Amino acid sequence: MKTNNHNIKFRPVKINKNYKIKDTTMRFIYTLSLVSLLFFFGCENGSDLLSPVDDMKSENANWISLPSAEGMHIENTFTVSEKINGAQGGFLTMNESYSGGPFGNVTIDAELIFDQGAYPGNKIITMTHDDLQCVAAFEPSFEKFNASVTYTVTYTGIDISNIDPDKVKFAYLAVNGDVEYAQNEGITVNVSTGTIQVINASISHFSRYGFVNGQE
Repeated sequence: MKTNNHNIKFRPVKINKNYKIKDTTMRFIYTLSLVSLLFFFGCENGSDLLSPVDDMKSENANWISLPSAEGMHIENTFTVSEKINGAQGGFLTMNESYSGGPFGNVTIDAELIFDQGAYPGNKIITMTHDDLQCVAAFEPSFEKFNASVTYTVTYTGIDISNIDPDKVKFAYLAVNGDVEYAQNEGITVNVSTGTIQVINASISHFSRYGFVNGQE
């Protein structure tokens, strides 16, 4: 029996010395990309990881309530709108009332004032109050103004008998969802007439503004 002896040649396998380095680099790039994506989506979705745990959010704000309107079982809103040229300045007023509360009648007297140069061009400005809370909502959305915008409002005929007048504050809903106190020229609280008032509260941007039972 013949055996065929073939000349078998083995080629040496070349090992790439940079393979481990390249593999480590790719793993680092992949990990970095993953972390970046997690950070991005955390910012987009308002992740608790990026938010202080002790911020007072809007759902925890102790907004002062208004008496319900007599005969009304749904929310009753009061809205006024006006076209205002931001370069020239202007104002928006509201005088509303409804039956209800311990004094028989509730009134809302409000004025929103824009200094010259508050914003460019003409815009329809809207101010809305309801009969549930001492809160006003302003539209359209503004992140900031170029000049002073102030708000004065007086509520009368409301029940504030269980509220410490020294703890009444005027606040607003900030861009990040926190409730912050607004600068103003004075707050008046009169329990005997059910009156609360803020004078020339500074409006930094358009959102919800109102009275809260705050802290010293």
